[in-house]
Amino acid sequence: MAEIQAIVLDLDGTLLDSDKSISPRNYSAVKRCFDSGIHIIVATARPPRAAEQFVKAIPFVDYMVFYNGALVKCKSKQTQQHISIPIEVSQQINEFIRFAEFWNRKETRT
Repeated sequence: MAEIQAIVLDLDGTLLDSDKSISPRNYSAVKRCFDSGIHIIVATARPPRAAEQFVKAIPFVDYMVFYNGALVKCKSKQTQQHISIPIEVSQQINEFIRFAEFWNRKETRT
């Protein structure tokens, strides 16, 4: 069996309880993983400002993944990578949404 090198944790409903706090049990489990040499990565759909407030309670988290993968930060290497959606794709998405909204409004009027 391969040795576990990293674990990736979501915030909401995984690392955080329903009251948006990290339980002592979760903290202890994550700390044991870190102490055994496993990298701790937190991934979330949240933006950095909304996510980092929770993770500051766990100083051994090195990697953070935000916006469902669009931004990745590494604390120890002091690096970050931002992967944005090309403007052409973004425009196509907006056009599709406007088109779908138009047809949904039209269907509800008939």
